[in-house]
Amino acid sequence: MPYNFQNHHILALDSCEGLEHYDNIDVCHIYKERYGVAKQLYRLQEALHCKDMSRWYGDWKYRLAEYDTVLISDGIRGRDVVEHINRHNPKARVIIFYLNSVLEHGRNNPKYYKNLNCELYTFDKQNAKDYGIKYKHFYFPYVNQLRAGQQSCIEPKDIFFVGVDKGRLNLLMDLEEQFQFYGLSTNMVIVRQKHKLYYGDKKRRTIADNIPYSEIVAHIFSSKAILDIVQEGQHGMTYRPMEALLSNRKLITNYQEIKEFNFYNPQNIFVLDSGRSLNELSEFINSESIPVAKSIQREYYPEVWLDSFFTS
Repeated sequence: MPYNFQNHHILALDSCEGLEHYDNIDVCHIYKERYGVAKQLYRLQEALHCKDMSRWYGDWKYRLAEYDTVLISDGIRGRDVVEHINRHNPKARVIIFYLNSVLEHGRNNPKYYKNLNCELYTFDKQNAKDYGIKYKHFYFPYVNQLRAGQQSCIEPKDIFFVGVDKGRLNLLMDLEEQFQFYGLSTNMVIVRQKHKLYYGDKKRRTIADNIPYSEIVAHIFSSKAILDIVQEGQHGMTYRPMEALLSNRKLITNYQEIKEFNFYNPQNIFVLDSGRSLNELSEFINSESIPVAKSIQREYYPEVWLDSFFTS
């Protein structure tokens, strides 16, 4: 099926997995690789908030005139990138998509970009309200891997979690204990946070490095439910609900705003701290899911998400 975005030549900068399969899209990193003295010089210039960092941009800067659209996903670290694009290709449409919550005093604060030729979107509904920018959910970049996924030789479990600690370890360990109290088996893959020390049980309960997504898919299809724990203050949806939606798994989450999405159904999604008792979990996990319409699932496909920017 043809899409409107296929009529455009698009440069996608940073965190744009899943878009590289299209001939009209070039996916690049904003900054080139830096080593040794160059790496130290880059850090110094960044710390000094140098207005022009173009010497560190990737080779995309030499081809900028070829594109009519530039999509920047979460790699923005200063307005110099947008200024460079505006200056060297003033006709290009520039779309900035925030994949992390905005920090009030960070360099990605939308107030620094509103007088530039660019459009601002965020995955976080609260950020959209706070900063007066547009809200749009993100897409799920690993749709094809999920489509090809199937149960492996991994021991089946009731509940699966995967993610970096990010201050959630105590809560995750407490939840695991409660789940097991109610007779539910768990598979918790918790990755240690960089530059943080772990001792004793916390070290035993975590792993040092991320696991490949193919392995995550195997765990998903060997589980009945996916556990999603968002950090305090986060109002944007993570990958976990999208994984549950697209793999037809149950979802257990503390993300209260999940109820506002069009795929929400209490028979498929158990929201923690919302009045439901944990002693209902076993019945919830083992009950039949309510199928979600394919048209709703497709909203999270990369190509459908991208096309929404070009559809009036």
